[in-house]
Amino acid sequence: TVVSAAYTDGERRILTYGTDETIRVWTAAAGAPIAKVEHKGLAGAVFNHGPRIWSWSEDGFVQAWDGASLQSRGSIPTRDRLSGVTLDPEGNRLLTWNGGVLKLWDALRLEAIGSLMDHGRTLEGVSFTAAGLVTWSSDGVVRLWDYATQKAYTTWHLGALTGATIDTRNGRLVTWSDDGSVSIVRLRATPAQPSGLRRLDVEVRTGTRLLPTGELEA
Repeated sequence: TVVSAAYTDGERRILTYGTDETIRVWTAAAGAPIAKVEHKGLAGAVFNHGPRIWSWSEDGFVQAWDGASLQSRGSIPTRDRLSGVTLDPEGNRLLTWNGGVLKLWDALRLEAIGSLMDHGRTLEGVSFTAAGLVTWSSDGVVRLWDYATQKAYTTWHLGALTGATIDTRNGRLVTWSDDGSVSIVRLRATPAQPSGLRRLDVEVRTGTRLLPTGELEA
């Protein structure tokens, strides 16, 4: 059974991974198989981030593959059970997490970056943004992390969350709750200060309905 699929190589090929613990490359035009590789205990894969694809198993083993040939391009033994793996939009930084504890990795050198980040609760979602790394949990805790220091810029408590999503185009986090409330956290980073740190221009608004204009109704 196929779990996920994505176009690659200018939509000339299709990448899939399935419950049979394999990753496969197919021609997009005819659906003909090109390559296949197995990853024992495969729990997930990340596609469409540069020339590499990534797969991982819950036992903490992350594998890099060439996106065209599926030849091995190295691995990261994280030594942790993994809940998830994702990449930044440029494909330079890999993020792994176990429950609520996160770790950044250099996706080219396959080396750890800095220290662990602890959200405090099991994560419901993570996202790379221009302002920093955003993490959130179902209890309504949202944290924004500095990429360079792995320290939390700030934390919001927005009430119990039913769900959340990142609007990368407009630089904001949109959350919603069972009580019908919707919150928007706008994330804007100012230019670097003389100290080398960037200040954040953050606005949190709460309403009962998200309008088609993108604004909130009180």
